[in-house]
Amino acid sequence: MPSPSVGLDGQEASRLRRTPLFRSLARAVEHHRMLGRSDGVLVALSGGPDSSALLHALLLLAPRLQLRVQAAHVHHGIRGASADRDAEAARALASRLAVPFRRIDVDVRTYAHAQGLSLETAARQLRLEALERTAREEGCRRVALGHTADDQAETVLMWVLRGTGPAGLAGIPPVRGVFVRPLLGVWRREVLAYCRAAGLRPVEDETNRSPRFLRNRIRLEVLPYLESTVRPGVRRALVRLASVALDEQEYMRARVDEVWRRIATPGEGGRLELDARALGGLHPALGRRILVRAYEEVSGGHRGALGLVHIEALWTAVARGRGGVELQLPGRIVTRLMRGRLVLERVATLRAKGPTGREPESRGPACYNDSGNAGRRASARRDASERRT
Repeated sequence: MPSPSVGLDGQEASRLRRTPLFRSLARAVEHHRMLGRSDGVLVALSGGPDSSALLHALLLLAPRLQLRVQAAHVHHGIRGASADRDAEAARALASRLAVPFRRIDVDVRTYAHAQGLSLETAARQLRLEALERTAREEGCRRVALGHTADDQAETVLMWVLRGTGPAGLAGIPPVRGVFVRPLLGVWRREVLAYCRAAGLRPVEDETNRSPRFLRNRIRLEVLPYLESTVRPGVRRALVRLASVALDEQEYMRARVDEVWRRIATPGEGGRLELDARALGGLHPALGRRILVRAYEEVSGGHRGALGLVHIEALWTAVARGRGGVELQLPGRIVTRLMRGRLVLERVATLRAKGPTGREPESRGPACYNDSGNAGRRASARRDASERRT
């Protein structure tokens, strides 16, 4: 059964459908084929401005496509009373809009420790997994996330500063698997204007202003500085760059799929083997993408912690045909190059930690020879939750 309207009279609903946010959302849904007629869509509702506006606007769109709209809030259990407040705000908004709502509790700390991940990376992985699982349970074909054009600009610049390959320049994809992002063409100021026009009162996550996180420093300090002193319109330039890079990435994906079928062999327990000789003979641009694909396959689709430094170290070993090499990658993924095969698998524990006591995901890959003696280690420090190849 289609979702009910948002309880507005015809004139008010018509006014909101003329806002920049709604028009951009409707264009994105159509252009990227995010939603089809009679689809179920689960909105990831944090209680903040972006997700609140997204839920409200999708309800306005629902009659046009006969959509079934539901909402879910993931409680990470790491922010105490403020997280409880956000969960209650999300529940209250869903109740006000007469939208089916589910709260999902996850144990981020335990998962982060078990998988050797930072809290930020673990939270993201658990959140996406929980949303995808809930969507299946509720019969929803899509999960809608509230990323905006500002998020896109911040993400591209962040990955450039951290060191990235072409995929990082493509930024946040509008569609990936079950996940869709209808607000990627909407600026934050347009989100806030829509919230005011719709009478929404979202909450603000206080961690969004913490200088501890690189993304926040880019949003609050770096981008405003660049806009005011270097190049006005830098955010729009970054978003355009992401759009062009995404087109390039889509083209290369077909080539990767073609080669993948020839050189990759899945094994038991998530183990993966690649023909290292065939891989090493590829153009580096294609070979690196194959390595990223291999990491995604073994890690369960997560690559937020994978940096260019990891891929470069692995590609160098493969291209030179160096046998007897073992590399540790983020998420307790170990790669071994031997007898013409590159093997990737997830392990329960890693053999060594960095000088700070953290797993090597906070730095470059740990490198070992067959005897297990520590070799070279890349030196660039990186926050695992904020790197991507």
